[in-house]
Amino acid sequence: MRLFRKGHNFTWKHILLLVVEILLIYNLARLWSEYENRSNIEAMDKMMAEVPSVVSMDGKELLSERIKMMSRSKGVYSGFCHIYEQASEKEIVKYYQKEFEKNGWKYLGRYKREKPVQNVHEYERYYYFEKEGDYCMCLYFTDDDFSYDGKTKVSVYIFLKRGNDGRQYCKIEED
Repeated sequence: MRLFRKGHNFTWKHILLLVVEILLIYNLARLWSEYENRSNIEAMDKMMAEVPSVVSMDGKELLSERIKMMSRSKGVYSGFCHIYEQASEKEIVKYYQKEFEKNGWKYLGRYKREKPVQNVHEYERYYYFEKEGDYCMCLYFTDDDFSYDGKTKVSVYIFLKRGNDGRQYCKIEED
């Protein structure tokens, strides 16, 4: 069988070897990816244990049950969720600040992005909390975070202080 250029003879044996090599490389890549994800599982479990067991303002949702963990690559992971509250931003922040502080989280303040970024809301507000150790949490609001039933959407994030800390792009504001 002649394939590609003249003078090169490819047999079915060559084609079969090429297919086997491609499958081998594919499976090695999958195994490596699985290894990296598994290496984050223990670290994500540790992070999840730090999520405060705070009940939503209406008493229906537990933050530690709502938050979902994500692994992006080895050593890069975080957690997030959305909670809808029937209150103003100021009331929500005050409530969660009190509840987080009961669980050892210190309120750092309200941050606002200094420079607008493409595909990012212009009126973002982040309320940061941190705890002794490797983690930060924030409550995140934008001006269009309202659902149809009048509730305010609160995005809650927990992440590593190193490398994933968005405060470097923000400036602190007075509350």
